[in-house]
Amino acid sequence: MKNRFDLEDSIGDMANTSSDIETVIYAIGDCPNVPTEDELLNMLIGIKQLHETRYQKMWQTFEELIKNGTISNKEVNTVKMPPYDDGSMKMEETGDK
Repeated sequence: MKNRFDLEDSIGDMANTSSDIETVIYAIGDCPNVPTEDELLNMLIGIKQLHETRYQKMWQTFEELIKNGTISNKEVNTVKMPPYDDGSMKMEETGDK
Protein backbone atom coordinates (compact mmCIF):
# COMPACT_ATOMS: atom_id res chain seq x y z
CA MET A 1 0.00 0.00 0.00
CA LYS A 2 1.40 3.35 -1.01
CA ASN A 3 1.78 6.25 1.39
CA ARG A 4 2.48 9.96 1.14
CA PHE A 5 6.21 9.32 0.97
CA ASP A 6 5.69 7.39 -2.26
CA LEU A 7 3.91 10.45 -3.65
CA GLU A 8 6.75 12.71 -2.48
CA ASP A 9 9.23 10.40 -4.23
CA SER A 10 7.18 10.51 -7.44
CA ILE A 11 6.98 14.30 -7.31
CA GLY A 12 10.74 14.45 -6.73
CA ASP A 13 11.30 12.17 -9.72
CA MET A 14 9.64 14.80 -11.90
CA ALA A 15 12.71 16.99 -11.29
CA ASN A 16 14.82 14.41 -13.14
CA THR A 17 13.50 15.82 -16.42
CA SER A 18 15.40 19.03 -15.72
CA SER A 19 18.59 17.05 -15.15
CA ASP A 20 17.98 15.08 -18.36
CA ILE A 21 17.62 18.33 -20.32
CA GLU A 22 20.85 19.65 -18.78
CA THR A 23 22.59 16.52 -20.09
CA VAL A 24 21.31 17.19 -23.61
CA ILE A 25 22.50 20.80 -23.32
CA TYR A 26 25.94 19.49 -22.36
CA ALA A 27 25.89 17.15 -25.36
CA ILE A 28 25.07 20.05 -27.68
CA GLY A 29 27.38 22.67 -26.23
CA ASP A 30 30.27 21.17 -24.29
CA CYS A 31 30.74 17.49 -25.15
CA PRO A 32 33.90 16.82 -27.17
CA ASN A 33 32.00 14.17 -29.18
CA VAL A 34 29.20 16.21 -30.73
CA PRO A 35 26.12 14.02 -31.23
CA THR A 36 24.45 13.70 -34.60
CA GLU A 37 21.00 15.11 -35.25
CA ASP A 38 19.54 11.61 -34.95
CA GLU A 39 21.28 11.05 -31.61
CA LEU A 40 19.92 14.36 -30.29
CA LEU A 41 16.42 13.53 -31.46
CA ASN A 42 16.66 10.10 -29.81
CA MET A 43 17.73 11.73 -26.54
CA LEU A 44 14.82 14.18 -26.68
CA ILE A 45 12.31 11.45 -27.55
CA GLY A 46 13.62 9.42 -24.61
CA ILE A 47 13.32 12.36 -22.23
CA LYS A 48 9.77 13.00 -23.40
CA GLN A 49 8.79 9.37 -22.81
CA LEU A 50 10.48 9.26 -19.41
CA HIS A 51 8.67 12.45 -18.38
CA GLU A 52 5.31 11.03 -19.46
CA THR A 53 5.97 7.78 -17.57
CA ARG A 54 7.06 9.63 -14.43
CA TYR A 55 3.89 11.71 -14.63
CA GLN A 56 1.70 8.61 -15.01
CA LYS A 57 3.42 7.00 -12.02
CA MET A 58 2.92 10.13 -9.92
CA TRP A 59 -0.76 10.40 -10.91
CA GLN A 60 -1.37 6.70 -10.18
CA THR A 61 0.16 7.11 -6.72
CA PHE A 62 -1.97 10.20 -6.08
CA GLU A 63 -5.15 8.38 -7.13
CA GLU A 64 -4.29 5.40 -4.92
CA LEU A 65 -3.78 7.70 -1.92
CA ILE A 66 -7.18 9.29 -2.57
CA LYS A 67 -8.78 5.84 -2.90
CA ASN A 68 -7.29 4.46 0.32
CA GLY A 69 -8.10 7.63 2.28
CA THR A 70 -4.52 8.75 2.92
CA ILE A 71 -5.39 11.99 1.11
CA SER A 72 -8.89 13.37 1.29
CA ASN A 73 -10.80 16.44 0.32
CA LYS A 74 -13.04 16.51 3.38
CA GLU A 75 -12.07 20.12 4.08
CA VAL A 76 -13.11 21.21 0.58
CA ASN A 77 -16.82 20.97 1.33
CA THR A 78 -16.53 22.95 4.56
CA VAL A 79 -17.12 26.48 3.38
CA LYS A 80 -17.14 29.22 5.99
CA MET A 81 -19.08 32.24 4.84
CA PRO A 82 -17.57 35.68 5.37
CA PRO A 83 -19.06 37.80 8.19
CA TYR A 84 -20.53 40.28 5.69
CA ASP A 85 -22.67 37.65 3.96
CA ASP A 86 -26.29 38.72 3.79
CA GLY A 87 -27.42 35.27 2.72
CA SER A 88 -27.12 35.95 -0.99
CA MET A 89 -23.76 34.16 -1.13
CA LYS A 90 -25.12 30.88 0.23
CA MET A 91 -23.47 27.82 -1.30
CA GLU A 92 -25.28 24.52 -1.33
CA GLU A 93 -23.55 21.27 -0.68
CA THR A 94 -23.62 18.89 -3.64
CA GLY A 95 -23.40 15.79 -1.48
CA ASP A 96 -20.07 14.73 -3.05
CA LYS A 97 -17.86 13.61 -0.22
